[in-house]
Amino acid sequence: MTVRDAFKDPLVAEMVEAASSGRLSVVDAKIKAGASVNYVGTDGISPLLWVIPMNHHAHDFSGVRRLLEAGADPNYEDPRTQASAVYLAAGGDIPSLLELVLKFRGNPNLVGPRNETPLMTAVMQFRGENIDLLLKYGADVNAHDKFGASAPNTASDLGRFDIVARFLDKGFSYNLEKLAKAVQSRPVPPNSDAQRWKDKVLKMLEQRGVNIPPPPKVSTGPHVAP
Repeated sequence: MTVRDAFKDPLVAEMVEAASSGRLSVVDAKIKAGASVNYVGTDGISPLLWVIPMNHHAHDFSGVRRLLEAGADPNYEDPRTQASAVYLAAGGDIPSLLELVLKFRGNPNLVGPRNETPLMTAVMQFRGENIDLLLKYGADVNAHDKFGASAPNTASDLGRFDIVARFLDKGFSYNLEKLAKAVQSRPVPPNSDAQRWKDKVLKMLEQRGVNIPPPPKVSTGPHVAP
């Protein structure tokens, strides 16, 4: 789909083309002429959601900034995918983009595809700097879905106990018993960094009054009689 296919309003299409290539004076002129930065195009695409991937290729987010400065909504979600600018930036590999989106009213607790919070998205993509930025801008470390899944639980499932420890330091307190079970049951290589972080997390949980379950029994396979 071309820009002209996505945005039927010629002014909007020209604004998006200019923002995608960093031609800011043209962006300003099109906005002044009446182009809406929150125009909803074909299949629900917005100018911001179109421009972010285009700017990402060039590592130049001046076009994104100009749209945000003009009032583009970073929390608007594509109705097909539920992706938003916050979601794209939280899982992306450029922390400066995420900080830009958060500075311009991006919601650090916006639930996206598959009921993921931005923190969960950042954890799943191993974006440590993004995690720190989300927490800095007010992400709720205790946010969870109806099944009790949270960013620390996601980190535990991935064996990233260093990230779990970071969340505990930031005040995670939701259903620590469930977290302890998840941490204890997640196998990691012995004498590894992961094992050392796992031991640290279990100690942190114990210090918070959590009853640590015994480690799972290691199966040695069926006994064969001599």
